[in-house]
Amino acid sequence: MYHARFDATRPAADDETCRRRVREVVARNPRVPGRPEDLVVIPGYANLREFSRAREPLLKAACGGAWRSYVLRSHWRMIFPISPAHQERTATRLLSASKRNFAPIIHLVTFPSLTINHGMVVFDGLETRDGFEFRAYDPNEPARPARLAFNRATRTFHLPQNRYWAGGELKVIEIYRGWWL
Repeated sequence: MYHARFDATRPAADDETCRRRVREVVARNPRVPGRPEDLVVIPGYANLREFSRAREPLLKAACGGAWRSYVLRSHWRMIFPISPAHQERTATRLLSASKRNFAPIIHLVTFPSLTINHGMVVFDGLETRDGFEFRAYDPNEPARPARLAFNRATRTFHLPQNRYWAGGELKVIEIYRGWWL
Protein backbone atom coordinates (compact mmCIF):
# COMPACT_ATOMS: atom_id res chain seq x y z
CA MET A 1 0.00 0.00 0.00
CA TYR A 2 1.10 3.54 -0.66
CA HIS A 3 0.40 5.02 2.76
CA ALA A 4 -0.27 2.22 5.24
CA ARG A 5 1.67 -0.62 6.77
CA PHE A 6 0.06 -3.44 8.71
CA ASP A 7 1.70 -4.84 11.84
CA ALA A 8 0.18 -8.06 13.16
CA THR A 9 2.77 -8.26 15.95
CA ARG A 10 1.18 -5.33 17.79
CA PRO A 11 -2.21 -5.45 19.53
CA ALA A 12 -5.18 -4.15 17.57
CA ALA A 13 -6.14 -0.55 18.32
CA ASP A 14 -9.55 0.61 19.54
CA ASP A 15 -12.18 1.79 17.06
CA GLU A 16 -11.43 5.51 17.40
CA THR A 17 -7.70 4.98 16.76
CA CYS A 18 -8.45 2.77 13.74
CA ARG A 19 -10.91 5.36 12.39
CA ARG A 20 -8.30 8.12 12.77
CA ARG A 21 -5.63 6.06 11.01
CA VAL A 22 -7.87 5.13 8.10
CA ARG A 23 -8.84 8.78 7.65
CA GLU A 24 -5.16 9.74 7.73
CA VAL A 25 -4.44 7.25 4.93
CA VAL A 26 -7.44 8.40 2.86
CA ALA A 27 -6.43 12.06 3.25
CA ARG A 28 -3.06 11.44 1.58
CA ASN A 29 -2.36 11.79 -2.13
CA PRO A 30 -3.10 8.41 -3.75
CA ARG A 31 -0.88 9.30 -6.70
CA VAL A 32 2.34 9.60 -4.71
CA PRO A 33 3.73 6.69 -2.67
CA GLY A 34 4.62 7.50 0.92
CA ARG A 35 8.13 7.03 2.23
CA PRO A 36 8.48 3.85 4.31
CA GLU A 37 9.17 5.85 7.46
CA ASP A 38 5.97 7.91 6.96
CA LEU A 39 3.53 5.04 6.50
CA VAL A 40 0.53 4.92 8.83
CA VAL A 41 0.81 1.80 10.97
CA ILE A 42 -2.36 -0.28 11.36
CA PRO A 43 -1.63 -2.53 14.36
CA GLY A 44 -3.14 -5.93 15.01
CA TYR A 45 -3.59 -7.05 11.40
CA ALA A 46 -1.33 -8.65 8.82
CA ASN A 47 -2.91 -6.99 5.77
CA LEU A 48 -5.85 -5.03 4.38
CA ARG A 49 -7.92 -8.17 3.83
CA GLU A 50 -7.62 -9.16 7.49
CA PHE A 51 -8.28 -5.61 8.71
CA SER A 52 -11.35 -5.12 6.50
CA ARG A 53 -12.77 -8.50 7.48
CA ALA A 54 -12.52 -7.60 11.17
CA ARG A 55 -13.49 -3.92 10.88
CA GLU A 56 -15.56 -3.71 7.68
CA PRO A 57 -18.22 -1.21 8.90
CA LEU A 58 -15.57 1.03 10.47
CA LEU A 59 -13.38 0.95 7.36
CA LYS A 60 -16.26 1.76 5.01
CA ALA A 61 -17.51 4.59 7.23
CA ALA A 62 -14.02 6.09 7.63
CA CYS A 63 -13.41 5.99 3.86
CA GLY A 64 -16.58 7.95 3.12
CA GLY A 65 -19.93 7.16 1.59
CA ALA A 66 -20.65 5.34 -1.64
CA TRP A 67 -21.29 8.68 -3.38
CA ARG A 68 -17.51 9.21 -3.49
CA SER A 69 -17.17 6.46 -6.08
CA TYR A 70 -19.36 8.45 -8.48
CA VAL A 71 -17.49 11.74 -8.25
CA LEU A 72 -13.84 10.72 -8.44
CA ARG A 73 -11.89 12.88 -10.87
CA SER A 74 -10.51 9.73 -12.48
CA HIS A 75 -13.98 8.58 -13.54
CA TRP A 76 -14.38 11.07 -16.36
CA ARG A 77 -13.05 8.43 -18.79
CA MET A 78 -16.04 6.14 -18.35
CA ILE A 79 -18.36 8.50 -20.24
CA PHE A 80 -16.42 7.86 -23.46
CA PRO A 81 -16.57 4.58 -25.36
CA ILE A 82 -14.09 2.02 -24.06
CA SER A 83 -12.81 0.05 -27.03
CA PRO A 84 -11.79 -3.60 -27.14
CA ALA A 85 -8.26 -2.43 -27.99
CA HIS A 86 -8.23 -0.35 -24.80
CA GLN A 87 -9.39 -3.37 -22.80
CA GLU A 88 -6.60 -5.48 -24.30
CA ARG A 89 -3.98 -2.83 -23.41
CA THR A 90 -5.44 -2.59 -19.91
CA ALA A 91 -5.25 -6.36 -19.42
CA THR A 92 -1.63 -6.43 -20.61
CA ARG A 93 -0.69 -3.56 -18.29
CA LEU A 94 -2.40 -5.20 -15.32
CA LEU A 95 -0.52 -8.44 -15.92
CA SER A 96 2.78 -6.58 -16.27
CA ALA A 97 2.12 -4.58 -13.09
CA SER A 98 1.27 -7.68 -11.09
CA LYS A 99 4.54 -9.31 -12.19
CA ARG A 100 6.40 -6.24 -10.84
CA ASN A 101 4.54 -6.51 -7.48
CA PHE A 102 2.67 -3.30 -8.23
CA ALA A 103 -1.02 -3.34 -7.26
CA PRO A 104 -3.07 -1.21 -9.68
CA ILE A 105 -6.44 0.14 -8.63
CA ILE A 106 -9.13 -0.58 -11.20
CA HIS A 107 -12.60 0.78 -11.88
CA LEU A 108 -15.24 -1.72 -13.03
CA VAL A 109 -18.07 -0.15 -15.04
CA THR A 110 -20.94 -0.85 -17.40
CA PHE A 111 -21.57 2.80 -18.24
CA PRO A 112 -24.04 4.19 -19.24
CA SER A 113 -25.80 1.52 -17.21
CA LEU A 114 -24.76 1.69 -13.58
CA THR A 115 -25.20 -1.99 -12.81
CA ILE A 116 -21.65 -1.87 -11.53
CA ASN A 117 -19.49 1.09 -10.56
CA HIS A 118 -16.86 -0.41 -8.32
CA GLY A 119 -13.17 -0.38 -7.50
CA MET A 120 -10.74 -3.20 -6.76
CA VAL A 121 -7.01 -3.62 -6.28
CA VAL A 122 -5.32 -6.14 -8.59
CA PHE A 123 -2.54 -8.00 -6.80
CA ASP A 124 -1.86 -11.05 -8.98
CA GLY A 125 -2.22 -12.13 -12.58
CA LEU A 126 -1.37 -15.02 -14.83
CA GLU A 127 -1.63 -15.86 -18.49
CA THR A 128 -4.12 -18.58 -19.35
CA ARG A 129 -4.93 -20.45 -22.53
CA ASP A 130 -7.76 -17.98 -23.29
CA GLY A 131 -6.21 -14.76 -21.99
CA PHE A 132 -5.46 -13.61 -18.47
CA GLU A 133 -6.82 -14.23 -15.01
CA PHE A 134 -6.40 -11.69 -12.24
CA ARG A 135 -6.87 -11.89 -8.51
CA ALA A 136 -8.00 -8.72 -6.82
CA TYR A 137 -8.87 -7.33 -3.44
CA ASP A 138 -12.58 -6.52 -3.41
CA PRO A 139 -13.57 -4.27 -0.50
CA ASN A 140 -17.16 -5.58 -0.74
CA GLU A 141 -15.98 -9.16 -0.26
CA PRO A 142 -12.77 -8.95 1.77
CA ALA A 143 -12.72 -12.61 2.89
CA ARG A 144 -11.35 -13.92 -0.39
CA PRO A 145 -9.76 -12.67 -3.59
CA ALA A 146 -12.01 -11.75 -6.49
CA ARG A 147 -11.32 -13.41 -9.83
CA LEU A 148 -11.40 -11.22 -12.91
CA ALA A 149 -10.83 -12.79 -16.32
CA PHE A 150 -9.82 -11.26 -19.65
CA ASN A 151 -10.68 -13.16 -22.83
CA ARG A 152 -8.14 -12.49 -25.55
CA ALA A 153 -10.45 -13.59 -28.41
CA THR A 154 -13.32 -11.25 -27.50
CA ARG A 155 -11.07 -8.66 -25.79
CA THR A 156 -13.48 -8.44 -22.86
CA PHE A 157 -13.28 -8.66 -19.09
CA HIS A 158 -15.61 -10.90 -17.09
CA LEU A 159 -16.35 -10.90 -13.37
CA PRO A 160 -18.22 -13.91 -11.94
CA GLN A 161 -21.43 -13.45 -10.02
CA ASN A 162 -21.10 -12.36 -6.41
CA ARG A 163 -23.42 -10.82 -3.82
CA TYR A 164 -23.56 -7.40 -5.56
CA TRP A 165 -23.04 -8.27 -9.24
CA ALA A 166 -25.06 -10.64 -11.44
CA GLY A 167 -21.87 -11.69 -13.21
CA GLY A 168 -20.81 -11.11 -16.77
CA GLU A 169 -18.97 -8.80 -19.09
CA LEU A 170 -17.88 -5.35 -17.93
CA LYS A 171 -15.32 -2.68 -18.72
CA VAL A 172 -12.14 -2.15 -16.70
CA ILE A 173 -10.31 1.15 -16.42
CA GLU A 174 -7.14 1.56 -14.43
CA ILE A 175 -7.85 4.41 -12.02
CA TYR A 176 -4.40 5.94 -12.19
CA ARG A 177 -1.24 5.20 -14.15
CA GLY A 178 -0.07 8.68 -15.08
CA TRP A 179 -1.35 12.22 -15.50
CA TRP A 180 -3.28 11.49 -18.70
CA LEU A 181 -4.79 8.16 -17.68
